[in-house]
Amino acid sequence: MSCVNTTGPSTLYCVPLMRLVKRIVCRSRIVAMLAVMGISGCSRQRSSATPAPNSTPPRIADSAHPVPPIAPDYLPDSLFTALGLVRGQSDPAMFMVRSIVKVMFKDGATQRERQQAIDAVSGVVVGGARVADDGDYYVRIPGLTADDIQVAVRKLQVLPQVELAVPMFVGPRGAISP
Repeated sequence: MSCVNTTGPSTLYCVPLMRLVKRIVCRSRIVAMLAVMGISGCSRQRSSATPAPNSTPPRIADSAHPVPPIAPDYLPDSLFTALGLVRGQSDPAMFMVRSIVKVMFKDGATQRERQQAIDAVSGVVVGGARVADDGDYYVRIPGLTADDIQVAVRKLQVLPQVELAVPMFVGPRGAISP
């Protein structure tokens, strides 16, 4: 009595057999019958060897969106255009790029510290402006409003590794302000 199936999933042919065995076992109360019949062939075979657990913890830089150790030199103007603008609440004549925060780190901030800061606001580095050895990081945050931008800025400003965190302001003609 075998449940070997060479053309597809073995469970298709084993279901009627399993029902029959269940009836026999329930009626005769012979539990040992299961061991004798070798029903284990009806289930998927699993490897008896379990993989060894990874003893090294994941590094922050291995996350889905690693932060570069120095500011990138890339202006994602097509992204900024696609995101659009939001009005500042304190000054309605002031506009900022939706969901973008500009961040500058202190000299000596490690890549790990930079990653922690960007992760604190659930951000993703989408560009930057390199000045000398470092520069500004353009970080996209999940929020869409001016309030969301201000919350992210406040979170970043209190971190010891952050030199400056500000919204990405836009000039009167739609030009990105430095």
